[in-house]
Parts: sequence; structure tokens; C-alpha cells
Amino acid sequence: MAGMGSAVVRMVSLGPSLGCCAVAASLVLRTWWTSGRVRTRLLLLGGSAAAGGLYRVVADVLDARPADPGRAEQSLLGAVVVVGAVLAVGLGTAGLVVAADAGTGRPVLLRRVLDGFVAAGALFMTGWVLLSGTGGGWQAGEGMAVFLWATELVFLSFLLALCRLVRSDRRAALWAGVVGLSLMLTGDTLQLWTAGPHESGTAAWQVVDGCKTAGLLVIATGPWLPGGASVLGMARPTLRWGMEGVAAFVPLTVCTVMALGHVLAPTAHDPVPLLVGGTVLLGLWVRQRFLPNENLGRGD
Repeated sequence: MAGMGSAVVRMVSLGPSLGCCAVAASLVLRTWWTSGRVRTRLLLLGGSAAAGGLYRVVADVLDARPADPGRAEQSLLGAVVVVGAVLAVGLGTAGLVVAADAGTGRPVLLRRVLDGFVAAGALFMTGWVLLSGTGGGWQAGEGMAVFLWATELVFLSFLLALCRLVRSDRRAALWAGVVGLSLMLTGDTLQLWTAGPHESGTAAWQVVDGCKTAGLLVIATGPWLPGGASVLGMARPTLRWGMEGVAAFVPLTVCTVMALGHVLAPTAHDPVPLLVGGTVLLGLWVRQRFLPNENLGRGD
């Protein structure tokens, strides 16, 4: 009986990783009946889900490791966690922004993918600086939870805003995303609320994993609901200019404020915020210098 209970706990803990795989498979499978902008958006979101699955698998491995593994092994796994989470957020942001962009062509796609990773870098830097400021230092598990919590909140707000731009009979896919993200946000909120030493398999963490898994499975149904493939296939041009401002102004402001606050802190010895902030600002410069608004292709 105890063995069966342990197996159930293990399956629940693997739920978020399996849910990410289900979302990725659903999105990729849906691309077989689509083309153009819609296909690109679905592939970007599918890549985001796959990267999220990688992040969650490695995060589970880290949680199962002894408290003091080898330094090299810990650094490698931590790097995979960070890269997986940033890829998931960057590609997901790019997919949503592509859906809301009225432009066409490869330069626009490159610009939006760069926008996604610039936004991911800004969010990551914010979480790093804020957690380091608490005095406990950066921990991969808690740090990535904060990072994903903020990202899910941004994505949820974005989808709610898009609902007003879509016909009522095509909103089912958006609402699936809203419900799924709400469940995931609830799970990450509970995870942050119960952060600290815990035993794998406690009731609270089963609820956390259950919320995340349920949210991902709901999102996986989105591509097959009304509007799942066609919604915002050709977005409004006015929305595009709003995206331009948000994609440039928000990361620039966040990185400038966070970098300045970090430099002025009396105990600022960590180079990571300056490296991440510098990379984000360099990305913004590359976007403005080599991918200007007027440089649009004719389509893919």
C-alpha cells in the first residue's frame, strides 16, 4: 500500500513535466492543418512548452538530489534550469507577440523573437536582484518559481486584453489559455507561499503539482477549440505599434532601474545582474539598429 502511495506521489510530481509535453505535442500536431503566421505562432509556443518541460524535469532532478552535490554538477544542472526557463518564457512571449502583430516577413519574425528574449531577460534580472536583496541569495528552485510566476501573470494579462479584440465565437481558445494560466498561477503562488524545506509528497506540494498539471492540460486543448488556430491570424495594425512601445520601453526601464539599484547597493558584488542587463540592452540596440520598423519583408 505504501509503495502504491509512493508511486502516485511520484506521478503527481511528474505531472507538470508531462503536461508541458502534452501542450507541445498538441501545438505541433495542430500545425499540420495550418500555414503562415498561425503555423509560426504555434511552433513558437510549442518550443516554449518543450523548453518548459525540460526546465521542470531538471528542476525535479535538482529537488531529488542531496543537499550538497558536487559543485560542477550543481552548476551544470542549475544552468540547464535557467536556460530552459528563459527559453520557455522567451519563445512563449514571441509566440504571443507574433499573434498580435500585423506585420509579415522574416524581419518581423526575428524582431518579435528578439522581443521575447529581451522581455525574458528583463523578468529574469528582476527576480535575481529582488531575491538577492532579501539576503538569502539566489536559489534555482525559488528563483525560477518567482520568474515563472511573474511571467504567467504577464501572459494572463495579455490574454485577457486580447479577448476584447476577438469575435465572441472565436474566444474559446483564449479562455482555455486564461483558465489554464490561472491554474498554473495558483500552483506557483502556493509554491512560493510554502517555500522552504519540505518533504516531497506532502499534501501541499501535491496540490501545487496538481494545479500546474491541470492548467497545462487545459491549455493543451486550446489549439483545438474555436479560434485556436485562426485567432488573430491577421492582427490589427494599431496593436502592433503598442507592441513596439511595450517591447522597447518596459525592458529598457526595468533593466536600467534594476542595474542602477544593484550598483548603488552597498553589498553589490554579484556580476550576474549587470551581465543580464547588459545583454538585454544590447538586444534592444540590435533590434533598433538592424531590424527597424520599416524593414519588412513580403511574407514567408
